[in-house]
Amino acid sequence: MLTVAYHKALDKKTKQYIGLGLQGGILKRSINYEDLSFPGSV
Repeated sequence: MLTVAYHKALDKKTKQYIGLGLQGGILKRSINYEDLSFPGSV
C-alpha cells in the first residue's frame, strides 16, 4: 500500500492549513462459489 500526503499552511497566524492525500493499493480476493449456501437451498 502506498500513501502520499501534502499539507500547506495558508495562514500561520490563524493556523489554517490545506491538505491533499492519495492512497493506492492492490487487493486480490476470490470466492469459492461451490461452498455458498442460501436460506431455503439446503
